Amino acid sequence: MPHTVHIQRKRFGAFGGVFTPCTLTILGVIMFLRTGYVVGNAGIVGALFILLLAKFITVLTSLSLSAVATNQRVKGGGAYFLISRSLGVEFGGSIGIAFFLAQAISVAMYIIGFTEAFFALGRQIDPARLAQFINWCAAWMPGAGGAAATEHVRMLAAYRFIGTIICIVLGMITFVGAGWAIRLQYFILAALLFSVGAFFAGAFPSFSAETLKSNLAPSVAGGFKLDGATLRLLPLIIFTQFGIFFPAVTGVMAGANMSGDLKDPSKAIPRGTFIAIFFTFIIYTLAILLLGGCFQRGDLVDLNKSTMMGDVARIGWWTVYVGVFAATLSSALGSFMGAPRILQAVGRDDIFKSLHTFGHGSGPNEEPRRAVVVTFIVAEFGILLGDLNAIAPVITMFFLITYGMLNFAAFYEGKAENPSFRPTFRFFNWGTGLVGAIGCTVVMFIMNWLWALVAIFFIYVLYRQIQRKEIVTAWGDAKSGMLFKKARDHLLALEKADHHPKNWRPKILVISGNPANRPNLIRFANWLECQKGLLIIADIITSSPEKVLESREAFERQVREYLSEHNIHGLAEAVVADDFESGFTTLIQAAGIGRLKPNTVCLGWSEDPRKFTQYAAGIRHAIQLANDVLVVRAKHNINPAKKKKQIDVWWRGLENGNLMIIYAYLLTQNEGWRHAKIRILRIVRDEADARAAQESLEKLLVAARVKAEVKVICSQEKPPHVIQQESMDADLVFLGMESPPMGWEEAFMKKMGGFLKGLPNTILVKSSGRANLTV
Repeated sequence: MPHTVHIQRKRFGAFGGVFTPCTLTILGVIMFLRTGYVVGNAGIVGALFILLLAKFITVLTSLSLSAVATNQRVKGGGAYFLISRSLGVEFGGSIGIAFFLAQAISVAMYIIGFTEAFFALGRQIDPARLAQFINWCAAWMPGAGGAAATEHVRMLAAYRFIGTIICIVLGMITFVGAGWAIRLQYFILAALLFSVGAFFAGAFPSFSAETLKSNLAPSVAGGFKLDGATLRLLPLIIFTQFGIFFPAVTGVMAGANMSGDLKDPSKAIPRGTFIAIFFTFIIYTLAILLLGGCFQRGDLVDLNKSTMMGDVARIGWWTVYVGVFAATLSSALGSFMGAPRILQAVGRDDIFKSLHTFGHGSGPNEEPRRAVVVTFIVAEFGILLGDLNAIAPVITMFFLITYGMLNFAAFYEGKAENPSFRPTFRFFNWGTGLVGAIGCTVVMFIMNWLWALVAIFFIYVLYRQIQRKEIVTAWGDAKSGMLFKKARDHLLALEKADHHPKNWRPKILVISGNPANRPNLIRFANWLECQKGLLIIADIITSSPEKVLESREAFERQVREYLSEHNIHGLAEAVVADDFESGFTTLIQAAGIGRLKPNTVCLGWSEDPRKFTQYAAGIRHAIQLANDVLVVRAKHNINPAKKKKQIDVWWRGLENGNLMIIYAYLLTQNEGWRHAKIRILRIVRDEADARAAQESLEKLLVAARVKAEVKVICSQEKPPHVIQQESMDADLVFLGMESPPMGWEEAFMKKMGGFLKGLPNTILVKSSGRANLTV
């Protein structure tokens, strides 16, 4: 997949690019309007527990963020970039789209919060003049300015008008560039800290130890008591308030979203994020204690008094509105800066062709102006919708899924133990990533299990859509590293396990050369392996030394393409040798690893008299090295439309019979062979032996748990003639064979070749004796 590298001029450090947006997002409107409500319901102790739990999850997420961010050269896209480079394009792309939508719609949510506070302030200052202002705003909105419009319609129109104005202003600031937005955030941060400081300065003199004591326990009807009924209510109270409070601390990714604009992301992201977490933890702790020590419980739980901080603020009640305005505008601006950069990164990676145009950057700093326009449209749509309460929960879920996947990415990287995972941030362990991922998932279902399922389903649909595209990326991820580690661990465990015939599986080495030249051989080998064991497509390369590597790579590429095209699960293997015979012996000894070494060598029948001697010698060598040997003569294509197929197994004893029946059974486990009839056939000389042979084979099939028909043929004719006559209508015939005698290779091939010409598709079988039919 094409991946264009864009050179950007990095401008911001840990303070301006990470600490400031994180702090402004965390110290949001919930601190001013809902912290008191949480204290009133959960009590001071419960509120502090909620704060600690929420911060615990965000600290774990920040540890994961820091580990992943310091392990690579971080470009634009924040969480999307980090997740896609760890878990792959499927997870990264699905999370990137969801996170972009969450950020873009969050712009509308914060702006609506600003407009609500704006009109609440107007009602407190001068209700009459506010009514005139509402009528003036409504006049600008279609269908809301006429005399027939109700007061509610005009109010909604005024909300949308002011919200649209704010959205346009913030969009223009972001469109100009992140530099202007960051500078504006400094002023907003100053206003926010001024508001918090005014509250603290006024709250300390109003603080009462008695009030604090009365607000320590959660709010329970009839008073809090340490009895069973009250204690059973505690989880419900705590988790309900936790769901209200937790969105306040989900701003830890605000700095990472600016990753493409940071001077040194691997240093700025950990430093700025953790300082912001600690700083805001101190502020929230003081706010909880001061609110609990200054206000009675009845005031705390009254949502009509949500601006109670202004009642004790040193300078005046209006300072709380300064904080609310600063909090909503800063959060909206932070999301307005973060969302376009996520969309730009997704567009540059070309995951969705329709989004490629939004990967374009403007100016020397590669500002995502096209993505800013899209963000504005999404946000404006949310503002015009007016009431986002219906979809607000799923936005929070998208944030939590993003944080959870980031934790999982860090866990995955750490657990995979790739040597390339060398984060400079040392305060991380894969266990913290796992706990963080689990914590985010639990929080999602605590807050709203239904919306959690909706969000997960949305991510799953995106994941499957990207997966079907089979995108080839220009970057590596940790998936292959984790697969290698699991394979290594299981392979070593398998090496220590006791081997028993019950655990026998077909591990077939198919010596075919280019599979496109012998499709029937590959098809039968795949059916016989039946995805129960291992299939290796192999070749012996005897090209000139200077073309050895080129020939080997070409063969492996041919095999992979063929297997992918025909939906066959297998591996490619090739050896380089001076001649076929030495290469054959090397291949059957060297292929595979540990307990995954092939136990069966599969060959196609040779019709070339010039190769008879080396071909038969190869069969003998494979047998001598204790391999099962399958020689496939498949000249006739199998009719896929034929349902009632017939498989004939010619029985001459347990030596080869065990393996032939096992492979016949495995063949019937494939689509197209499921309704095939297996016939076990045996030739005897006289009638006296026929009954005993029939009973013996029927008992064997019962013990083997294989459904088959037994037919004993009494004949004085030569066996080849009987076999040809009896199996002429079969779709496949299994025959046992002996090892080609030394010095008689050519005679062996001619004799067997003449016999096979009168038969349908046939597989010659020589068993090593390791497969046991009755275990």
